[in-house]
Amino acid sequence: MMDRGGRILDVNERFAEIVGIPRDKIIGLRPPFPWWLEEGPEREHVEEALASVIEGGSGEFDFTFRRPDGRRVNVILNANVVVGSDGERLGVVAIVKDVSDRVAAQAERDELVETLAAERVQLGMVLQRLSRLQGFTASIAERMTQAEVIESLLSAAREAVRASGAAVILLTEDDMLAVVATDGELDPQMIPATSSPTVAGDIQEAFRTGRARWLEPRPRGEGAPDDRWGFVPLVRRGGSMGVLAICCPETTFTAEDRATLETMVWQASQALERARLLESEARSRHTLARVLAVSDAALEWLDSDDALQSLLRRIREAVAADSASLLVLEGDTLYVRATDGLERIPAEQVPIPLAKGFSGRIAAERAPVVVEDVSRVEVVSPWLRERLRSVVGVPIFRADDVAGVLHVGSTLRVPTRHGPPIAYGGSRRPRPP
Repeated sequence: MMDRGGRILDVNERFAEIVGIPRDKIIGLRPPFPWWLEEGPEREHVEEALASVIEGGSGEFDFTFRRPDGRRVNVILNANVVVGSDGERLGVVAIVKDVSDRVAAQAERDELVETLAAERVQLGMVLQRLSRLQGFTASIAERMTQAEVIESLLSAAREAVRASGAAVILLTEDDMLAVVATDGELDPQMIPATSSPTVAGDIQEAFRTGRARWLEPRPRGEGAPDDRWGFVPLVRRGGSMGVLAICCPETTFTAEDRATLETMVWQASQALERARLLESEARSRHTLARVLAVSDAALEWLDSDDALQSLLRRIREAVAADSASLLVLEGDTLYVRATDGLERIPAEQVPIPLAKGFSGRIAAERAPVVVEDVSRVEVVSPWLRERLRSVVGVPIFRADDVAGVLHVGSTLRVPTRHGPPIAYGGSRRPRPP
């Protein structure tokens, strides 16, 4: 109870427990009371409510009291004016109820609602990401060429993060990083047409380390939005094959964006490796078929050096090879008869035993062999091993006997140099009974 001036006349023990002050120390206190908050909107609300009640009003109010130990207590205060028989206002009677538990429960409920809403948003983003990845996986599942895989990657990556532009940079056969495809607008200063993987740069760093790089916003100019760049390496077994560069001027790359792009690039790397192997195998089989078509003709030219040299030159040019060689079998040993395309034939030839090395295997197994990486198979002649990177060889038959071996080779690095060497045989001619 309070008098007309706001002085407390009496309180019960429950109120004393709520505010954390003994009852005898509460009686006689005047505003401002020690359980009021010191300042702020809550303090102003309490003062205004007390003033309105003392002046003759009444009402129910939500307050926050502070105990001496600093703990806050949420209460509902219901105040009414006490009027005497003569109509004079004698004071105010207030009933105070501690509702801290209810307020805490409401706060927990509100927090739970907010958490669930955030989780729904997160779940929606995850589902959207999965949908994009599934769509991209389906788009490259039947892609058989590098160009088709790269086109799908650029389109899907731009759509996934609303990018303004993207580019695929691949390592060439002469060990240079070259832009092979672009989509959208790109800054040529950030994406040079060609560059060395050993120089400093974001593309080069992503390529060398095999880890994605996400740059801080880069100013484009007055009034233009900042560029936000990402560089994600295309990695296969054995090392990097290239980099996806992507630019987002509107929004930054979120953690979800980064995860989506890195997953897409990983899938594209596997698809590119499959496409390279298929294309390399197709080229090798085409070369093998053309060499097989002319191999038997070499027998007719064995006695003429000039004619044999001319034939080897035409064979080499027909299959776009760097060398063509004919070896003849004498007993159990192969000897070089003629070579075209290399600097010279050494004065002392290395004899090749039957079933030894590349040529010896062809003669012994009576079957063609294609090798994509000479450094990973046995080659008896160091002269050939130092000069050639890939080679295709076929046996030459006289009647049903092996008379020699014809092989063509390339000095270029082949696409599968970081992977396992491709070595396979063609149709085998059976031994005579």
